[in-house]
Amino acid sequence: MNTYMNTIYNMVFIYLLLDGMLMNVMLSLLNLKEKDFSSSLNSKICSVAHSPPGYVEGEVVYVGEGTRTSHYKDKNIEDKVVLAYGNPYLVYRIANQFGAKGFIFFKINIHEDAIPYLSLFLTPEEAKSAKTPAAAISKRDAYSIINMLEHGLKPYAKISIEAEYRENAKINVIEASLGDGEKELHIFAHYCHPAGTINDNVSGSATLLELVKTFDKALHRNRLSLPRTMKITFIWFPEYYGSLPYLMHKTAHHQSKIVFGVNLDMIGEKQEVTKSTLNIIRPPIFISNIEYESIIVKYLIESLSIGKSFSNTIQIMSYRF
Repeated sequence: MNTYMNTIYNMVFIYLLLDGMLMNVMLSLLNLKEKDFSSSLNSKICSVAHSPPGYVEGEVVYVGEGTRTSHYKDKNIEDKVVLAYGNPYLVYRIANQFGAKGFIFFKINIHEDAIPYLSLFLTPEEAKSAKTPAAAISKRDAYSIINMLEHGLKPYAKISIEAEYRENAKINVIEASLGDGEKELHIFAHYCHPAGTINDNVSGSATLLELVKTFDKALHRNRLSLPRTMKITFIWFPEYYGSLPYLMHKTAHHQSKIVFGVNLDMIGEKQEVTKSTLNIIRPPIFISNIEYESIIVKYLIESLSIGKSFSNTIQIMSYRF
């Protein structure tokens, strides 16, 4: 890296990070014939991230979304295992107040056999008092439990999670910047994942590295001028807490004027093969920047890969907002 690119430095966020060291997870249904629904041997994400360790057996009660106290009306969940599809953090807080002993989460808007990647996002203070284990299962398995309940059966579940918290856990936020302007343009990518998959998010992290190399070479060969009024900042951050702690730190302690940011997450899919749809997600209105959003969307749509068949039919890859 030559002198055009500012030195990379690390920012360590300790106050928001609490690491859960996961050793083993097992979720089973104990009716008629025991059935293993999910295990860390088959899926590294079957434990809800930040779940405390524990072993519980109990009757399963389905509460639907489970994010409001009204969802528990006429339902006795004390000393029972809650099955829900709502926001895990909200369900966890509310159901614990009613005495739940365990949690099983699923999502309704994903493939029926996929085990969702979910997190409680507990603060270190909340984690110290958390005692109830939480696991995740596929939609297919969740619906089979719901079907039992609808037919008058009482399914019992066993949840076993071996894990430990480390209060001194640290995850570096790595930053490289280009230029010295007051305003900052950010490009993000998370560089950690419990399963360590190529698409999620080696694709984004590697692309960010390539962008740094490309900018650096262009400057070195005088094909690009050093920005004067803008600083381009490249950031690699931990996934569990994302870019929010970093942005809070930058704006609170460095008075940074961040005008726009792009998050590169799971950008490694080849749509011609996966038949997937590219999701373009806008930021909340109160921090949106219409000018930069319009520029990004324009060039993104123009550069989407185009495939031609033998009949010369042009197929534009699908996208949605």
